[in-house]
Amino acid sequence: MFGKFGKAKQVALVVAAATAAVFGASTQASAVVTYTNSGSCTGATLCVYEHNNFQGYTSVQVGDHPFVYTGYMDNRASSIVNQSSQIYCFYDGANYDGAHLQVGFGKLYPDLGSIGFADKISSYCPGKC
Repeated sequence: MFGKFGKAKQVALVVAAATAAVFGASTQASAVVTYTNSGSCTGATLCVYEHNNFQGYTSVQVGDHPFVYTGYMDNRASSIVNQSSQIYCFYDGANYDGAHLQVGFGKLYPDLGSIGFADKISSYCPGKC
């Protein structure tokens, strides 16, 4: 059915598909999110700060990806810097649901409490709410 090199073609297709699946999954799921106490947002796409005025423990993201907080920063965000070219939607639910806040690209929010959203963020994703 596959001719003279039938088995070799089958193996090559399986290897190619597996390679694509592995590398595709790893790049799709690899939002580069790090945590720092330095407060620096240099070179980042999105920074979420524990305290007002961009202070305290910081979640720093490079690249536009959705993210769910499962540790320390869950329900602790008090200020945001969006340096991406995307709008982001922040949710108080862990599955991109519940009350939400839309943050436009290039926007700074030094005090989420002033708009009633301090210490509520559990997940976020690029795009409109």
